[in-house]
Amino acid sequence: MGGINVALIDAFLRQTVTVRPYVREGSGGPIYGPEEHRKCRIEPCLTLTRQSGVSGTMDDDPARATMFCTGREIPRRSIVIHEGEEYTVTRCDILRTFTEDHLEVTLS
Repeated sequence: MGGINVALIDAFLRQTVTVRPYVREGSGGPIYGPEEHRKCRIEPCLTLTRQSGVSGTMDDDPARATMFCTGREIPRRSIVIHEGEEYTVTRCDILRTFTEDHLEVTLS
């Protein structure tokens, strides 16, 4: 059954991005780790609405795209480059659907 899931994921992730993972803030600005390439699927979006705060108020969290990929979690503030367009990771959620390392990444 695991082989079927891997085949489905490979068929679903048809795009490739470059990820520059955020490590920490340095004196001259952000410091990034070594670049990596990931297979993914990117979907453009206009606005992502999310619940925030204890009061339950809803805020608009502007997002330019949502990326679906596998692998280890991508830190917030990482840079994702797709077809010459640069995005910043604002959120990375681990989804427990196909595999334990399936990610939904919000990009702004």
